Amino acid sequence: MRCLKLYLSQLEIKENDLWI
Repeated sequence: MRCLKLYLSQLEIKENDLWI
């Protein structure tokens, strides 16, 4: 599950970068 959390957190960061 840790890997899944890391994956989700990376997706959030990518989305934030796109929005900026």
